[in-house]
Amino acid sequence: MEAAVAVLRELGRATSAANEQYDFGFLSSFAEEQFDRVIAEVQGTRSKGNEEFVRMLAHLFQDWPHEPWNRQQSFVRGVAMGLLTQRFRGNMAVDDVPRALAAIVSYQCQQDIIDDLIDHGSYSFPEAWALCRRCLGASTDPEFDPDTFADEVFVMVSPDLRPLSELLVWNSARLNELLRAAPNPGNVLPRLAQVNEEVSFAQAATTFLRSPFRDPGMLKKMASTMWAPHTDATWYDRLAGHASWAAGVYFVNACFARNHPSAEQLDAERKAWFCYDVVITYLDHLATVEEDFQDRITNVALLAMYGTRVRSVLSAPKLPELTEWDYGGLLARAAEFSCRAATWGMAAKPGDFYPLVSTSVGIALLSVRKRDGGAMMERYLLRLSDRLRDLIMRRRTWEPATAM
Repeated sequence: MEAAVAVLRELGRATSAANEQYDFGFLSSFAEEQFDRVIAEVQGTRSKGNEEFVRMLAHLFQDWPHEPWNRQQSFVRGVAMGLLTQRFRGNMAVDDVPRALAAIVSYQCQQDIIDDLIDHGSYSFPEAWALCRRCLGASTDPEFDPDTFADEVFVMVSPDLRPLSELLVWNSARLNELLRAAPNPGNVLPRLAQVNEEVSFAQAATTFLRSPFRDPGMLKKMASTMWAPHTDATWYDRLAGHASWAAGVYFVNACFARNHPSAEQLDAERKAWFCYDVVITYLDHLATVEEDFQDRITNVALLAMYGTRVRSVLSAPKLPELTEWDYGGLLARAAEFSCRAATWGMAAKPGDFYPLVSTSVGIALLSVRKRDGGAMMERYLLRLSDRLRDLIMRRRTWEPATAM
């Protein structure tokens, strides 16, 4: 818990400092207020009345045979995504805030466990797709049965990774229960189920990035069929938009809003979070591209940077040192999608919340870059700030009635 709070506090400080330097168009006091509130809510999960969150934590941090899953990293990421609870904060009952946070953490852990199972198992595409669909589908399954699910997962998971299946079953049951008991699952869960289907397909398709099934051409064909809200989306963009799951986190959070978001709001924000998932995939993979290369993983940033040259790059014993020529275009594309995300998001929720998310996402992901991260961060934020500031000023001239 302390590590998660420290991450939130540092991200809030860094976002406010970046806003002072680059002027994204919103007040630094607004950023500080949003982060202070979510930190207080995270710390409040230990208080009386929030026992279910504490029980979930205790269970996740048992002495599980958890390799290769990094449970602390999953938890910290999940709590950091707790910033999303501020999207519906005025529309949530006090008791539902810790439940929403618990569901977000559970969903993040679920996705990370499945991601690690796929990365470290020797699955073909059909095997990986079946595993992803069954595991992610469990969270929204109205007829979910833990015993049946446990039997199915045990058979699907690679033998050397089966110790994780017990935790996967427990977490799936907990998440299903939280979502079914939420105040607003009716018009949101079908959308979450759709996102889970799309993520399952994309996650399984990444088996074509690893030996012995590496086949970038097949991956391109599959990614080209994936949904995107913009006609100019490349196959890299489409893959990136479904290889991450922030859109799923948004819909998990929306289940706990007391007043139903309209269909128009949900449509706009689905498009917004697709764009954020593009940004997250690109910047997350860029931050760790050398480490992934050493592990013989061809990540999406590598594909997007080198394109048709990726085969020759992969045949080299070492990844060439990245230059601005290599990563400049990728950062520009990420900044473009971050602004598109804010545009769609502000159509559903006017104000500075979505510009704040656009800013903090890039800072959070590029801050972990071990080498030349400062240069990448500066280039990215400079490009983002001009576009975002202009967007905010134009949006502030709109009448509230014009927003969805």
